Amino acid sequence: FDQDARSLAQETTALEAVLAVEADETLARTVMGRLRIRRDSVYKTIGSLSAGERAKVLLTRLILGGHNLLILDEPTNHLDIETQDALLDALRTFPGGIIFVSHDRYFMKQLATEVEVLIRTQAVEKGRS
Repeated sequence: FDQDARSLAQETTALEAVLAVEADETLARTVMGRLRIRRDSVYKTIGSLSAGERAKVLLTRLILGGHNLLILDEPTNHLDIETQDALLDALRTFPGGIIFVSHDRYFMKQLATEVEVLIRTQAVEKGRS
């Protein structure tokens, strides 16, 4: 999951970007709709989309891409609450494995079956806190 959407050509439309991984337009539009990319928004170019809309296009591509493992870095960034819920629903039905990094505790509790907590520590110099 490319948070900055650099993997998407700026001049293509959202629908074209999804159709590159899923040829069935009805299925592509259905998943896009579940992530709240609807109506004329599917015809906007990637370059004109907000960060949240680009994230939704990337997530749609991941869901439809035939992958057996998703690695997601902060997948809920830039998404409103309704879209986060739609993403959770879509990921719950994903047949493969998912590894994700998130600071969103609600997202983690809803999706994770195992949690690894990584904490970065720094040595504290004597006399300093």
